[in-house]
Amino acid sequence: MKTIIDSKLYLWFTVVCLGICIILAGVSLYSVIFVENKVQQLLMVEETEQAMSYNEAYIRLRNPQIFAGYDFFDVEDSVIKKILSYFDSKLSSDENIEGADIEYLYMLLDRRISGSRLGIKTSAFFLILSIGGLLAFLYERRTLHKIISKICAYFVRLYSYMKNMRKKGTN
Repeated sequence: MKTIIDSKLYLWFTVVCLGICIILAGVSLYSVIFVENKVQQLLMVEETEQAMSYNEAYIRLRNPQIFAGYDFFDVEDSVIKKILSYFDSKLSSDENIEGADIEYLYMLLDRRISGSRLGIKTSAFFLILSIGGLLAFLYERRTLHKIISKICAYFVRLYSYMKNMRKKGTN
């Protein structure tokens, strides 16, 4: 019967968690840096250019962020689907999105922002998991055990030194 080498499991666990962390952080940060900033700029244009910029903002918001999908079942889901069908019908009939509809664009933007924040928090969670896996890997390899024992020995020496200093001071 083969024995399972735990250190390899810990190492692969760390690598997989770190990979998921990097992918999620990349997607979420791309959304925060490029898409959300551009949409906010498009929603704050002058009145003369509003129609085209609102159309472009909607097109950018139409494809959701990975954690802000429009097909999930939550409280805002039915409202979001109605907004999407309303804007899709406007764009398919070559109508422009008007200034009165900006509130709905902000709802879509808020959904995307909350999704990207959730993606960043999830990547932080996987980073913590990968750090835990790395610590378990180092402990299994006894590298961490040696480091911890050296730190403990240092504190024991420091404690005994301070105890001796206290005895000398009371005499």
